[in-house]
Parts: sequence; C-alpha cells; structure tokens
Amino acid sequence: MARRIVYAEKSGFHSDGEFERALFVDRWIDIDWKPKVFVDNWTGDVASAPPSYKVGLASRTVEGDQPTLLEYGTIKNTEDVAWVKGATHGSYMAGAVQVEEVTAVVARVHQIGLRRDGRRGFEIEVLTGEDAKTLIHRAKREQAIATFKEVWWLVPIGIGILWWFF
Repeated sequence: MARRIVYAEKSGFHSDGEFERALFVDRWIDIDWKPKVFVDNWTGDVASAPPSYKVGLASRTVEGDQPTLLEYGTIKNTEDVAWVKGATHGSYMAGAVQVEEVTAVVARVHQIGLRRDGRRGFEIEVLTGEDAKTLIHRAKREQAIATFKEVWWLVPIGIGILWWFF
C-alpha cells in the first residue's frame, strides 16, 4: 500500500499538440512499470526488457490490435523510478518472507505545466495496493450508478413484461 506523487518529463510523439487536449487533472493515466518478455523476431529466442517507465494513455495498434501506450512523458528521476520499482515489485530482500508483485497500480494526473531543470513535464499521483483497489472499486461503482441512471426506466418495463407472460 503506497502512494506518492512522481514527476514525468514530457516526451514522445503525443506530447506536443495533443498534450493540452488529452491530459487534465485527475485523468487516469498508465505507466509502463512491468518488465517485458517477448520473442525476438530475428533470432526466435525469448528475450526480456526492463520497464521503460513511460507514461501515457492506453491504446491499440492498427496492424495487430496489440495493446500499446500513447506516450506523453517519461519518469526519469532516479528517486521516482526507484520508488515506483519498489512499490510495484516489493522488496525481495525481505529475508525469508516472499513479497509478491503488486497487481493493482493506478496513476492519475496531479498537476500539469511544471518545469524542473529546464524541462517541461507534469506530476502523477501513483497509488498501489489497497489504495489502488479502493479507487478502482469506487470508479466501477460510480460507473454502475451512472449506467443505472440512464436505463432505470427499462426495469419497470421488464417487470411488466415478465408479469404479463408468467
């Protein structure tokens, strides 16, 4: 269970013109924090790559309909990268206790239009563990309530139809 605000420098193709339209405060955003395992196309061997800590919006590729990330920034600060790595992968140096990898990670835009060390960027609030699960459940509940508010009038019609036939 961890919570921290990290800084991401603007980078990538989508960081220029679309940046102001796509990102806003409290928008959910994705972080590339998982190591990748893939098959090398040239040799056919299994290869792995460390996480890139790129930040952006989830999308799909046109060719293969593979999940991808529309990159808007990258977490480069060594302290922030170390914190994200520790919060998502746990501490494997904890003696005899095995710490499993965290599966619930939520990030949202905290502040936009910042400058650090002469570079433009934005801050992201990263939540893991129980904090992330709570936020995910709250968002799902709000979505379910919004959906019910749109289709509530179908419930009495459905009850009437069931009563009529049975």
